[in-house]
Amino acid sequence: MPKDKYCMMCNRSHCKICTTIYHRGHCVRKLSEINQRYASEIPTTLNSLNLTRIHVLNGKQVSAMIFFTY
Repeated sequence: MPKDKYCMMCNRSHCKICTTIYHRGHCVRKLSEINQRYASEIPTTLNSLNLTRIHVLNGKQVSAMIFFTY
């Protein structure tokens, strides 16, 4: 069974069967609903990660140049 539910009390994803067994009475939401909330942030986050990676690589190049000049 796919884990397509998320228990807000336990902070765990689980399947439909586990909802009735282990998470009865808990606040349970569909993972697709939760994921939609963050979908708009993905491009911004990827851009930020790519820029950070470039800065790290540039820092390594500068560090290597300083090391070899001394």
